[in-house]
Amino acid sequence: MRIYISFLKILGTLLLIAVGIGVVAFLAFAGFAIDFGNAWDSKSSGASDTASMYMVVLPLGFVVIVGWVLYTLSKRRSITKTKNLETKIRQQIYQEQGLGTNTQDVLLNTLAKHDSMTVEELSQALNLEREKILMIIKELLQKGAIGQNLTQKPTRFYVL
Repeated sequence: MRIYISFLKILGTLLLIAVGIGVVAFLAFAGFAIDFGNAWDSKSSGASDTASMYMVVLPLGFVVIVGWVLYTLSKRRSITKTKNLETKIRQQIYQEQGLGTNTQDVLLNTLAKHDSMTVEELSQALNLEREKILMIIKELLQKGAIGQNLTQKPTRFYVL
């Protein structure tokens, strides 16, 4: 998954570079068109007296684009920092309340509080899909952290 995300970041950077080159080329074209229009203007005394607009348009466009990119990156960075802070706070709260930091810990604590539960009861208590609960139960059974009572229907699970 990380390789895929890195690939997308690199692809996005390359696309951003291509778009930047296109914008600069467009601004250069617009600057030359304005300059060409000024050269044919009857009020001006000639092309040597008129300031070339592309000398103003290109740097100004470049500054605007760089500013926009920096602003976007700073917003993205602040959103990432906020999400990381939220995750850390959630983990601290879980640890303080004894719930654990991952789904397996939460499932084990829930089973410990209720002695034994079925898959459906666990699904409702943890607000997770039945398939996800079954995957976690399978892992915990293999680790020997929980046991199952096969004599009751439906099967009930408990902490060992």
